[in-house]
Amino acid sequence: MSIFGIYIVAWLVGLLACCSCLHIWFTTTIGVEIAILFRDVFKVVWLKDVKLENMSRQEFMVCLIGCEVRGNLSRRFVHILGCPGCLSIHVSFWLACLDVIILRRYVGYEPAAQDHVIYVLVCLLTWPWLVCRLTKTPSKTPSKP
Repeated sequence: MSIFGIYIVAWLVGLLACCSCLHIWFTTTIGVEIAILFRDVFKVVWLKDVKLENMSRQEFMVCLIGCEVRGNLSRRFVHILGCPGCLSIHVSFWLACLDVIILRRYVGYEPAAQDHVIYVLVCLLTWPWLVCRLTKTPSKTPSKP
């Protein structure tokens, strides 16, 4: 297979992974499960008084906004977790970097540095838009009255 074909396959797999990440994050309570893990295993102090066990996704976002108001979380972080467009950009960047690592390590392709930069930029310019269109994920951040 040519290197162009390898990049196309890597791009498609990355797009599928990015869509899956956003779909799981915005349609399940995985955020609540991760918060429970941080509270119980890593003993995160600002989560010790929060009852997370029966929380819905919407209640979890309200809880995160409350943590942001109390100064436990940054406003930018809470916004990224609640905005599909913002989260898709961050997920796209990290998945594109992971793709580059996999291409170098497991496929054995050692391209020039500019090939990696071009691939990451192409992923960043195409994946977020396609992910938001393919998953049709509306923003779950509660709007202000």
